[in-house]
Amino acid sequence: MVTRFSALGAALLLASALAGCAVATVEPSATSTPTAVKTIDPTLIPTATPEAISEVDAQQFAQADGSYLFKVGTGPVWCSITPTDDNAVCEINEVDAVYEPAATPDTCDYSYGYQVMLHGTKPANGKGAEFLCAGGNYADPAGALELASNERVTVGAISCFVADVTARCENAEGNFVVLGPKAYALGN
Repeated sequence: MVTRFSALGAALLLASALAGCAVATVEPSATSTPTAVKTIDPTLIPTATPEAISEVDAQQFAQADGSYLFKVGTGPVWCSITPTDDNAVCEINEVDAVYEPAATPDTCDYSYGYQVMLHGTKPANGKGAEFLCAGGNYADPAGALELASNERVTVGAISCFVADVTARCENAEGNFVVLGPKAYALGN
């Protein structure tokens, strides 16, 4: 009889342990939409090119594929400007981001809120600045040179400058992206 109760107790213990491991599946509703971009401290977002800015020759950042790649100051962000695609992409590894990322849309199954893209010319059917849904890096920052604080580089219609460890890239239409370890912003 003790054996039967021991077996029953062991079965109940196993069942309760497995029940604690059950995973609930939540299906997104047809009306679910991402929440608004969370508020970032505006003092962390560079809004204008500093008066004491040094224009840097873009050729030093030229890559074999025709893009221009640079690290943003001494921080964890890097950007690439690709004239053939008429865009700039700034990126940060998720572990280096201190900010709360934007809500991931239902259509994205990958990383979201850690890569921003600026188009040199705003697409007719889209936005001039946007977050990317990405499963990996667009560029490899290994070996990239640093664009230091208060330096600016211009390639085609896109100009980027660094304020401490945060990048701000702008196009001639006034669209912009900002990315740093503590802040991001999009301007359409």
